[in-house]
Amino acid sequence: MVQKIIGIIFLFGLLILPVNAETRKINDLVENAKALDYQTVTIQAEAIGEILERGEYAWVNVNDQSNAIGVFVPIEEAEKIKFFGDYFHQGDTLLITGVLYNACKEHGGELDIHAKTITVVSVGQRLDKPINSQKTLIFVGFAFLASILGVYFYQVAKPKRIRDASNEEIDE
Repeated sequence: MVQKIIGIIFLFGLLILPVNAETRKINDLVENAKALDYQTVTIQAEAIGEILERGEYAWVNVNDQSNAIGVFVPIEEAEKIKFFGDYFHQGDTLLITGVLYNACKEHGGELDIHAKTITVVSVGQRLDKPINSQKTLIFVGFAFLASILGVYFYQVAKPKRIRDASNEEIDE
């Protein structure tokens, strides 16, 4: 009896779990764009840059370390994203399902994805980027050296002015 209950619970669990479509790498989409044209694809990637609003829609750029691609999404889907990757931030990791267009007529013939859904898999965060004191000292040293060389070439090594027969100054 217990085994039947466990079996029923297990089967019920399988029914209510979301079906995950096969996620693909962006580079795979780029390399096989002609074959995948107009097909529904799923990718998992980090949001980078910023939202580029276009009326009721927006562009979101994503990167999965293999490549990057622009995703055209309804604005309400784009507003789910809180962090975008840049030097100081790790962007939200997104699960995106949409239609791949090899040469989208609506967007100037570019390769893009028109997203149906965006799910935030993990929220991004601010990155702690401490200043490297060794690099700072090297920079200050080179700046000082450049200043000394600049003064030398301006004051000491500049061309001497002499006057020619018509009393005009010329460089020697």
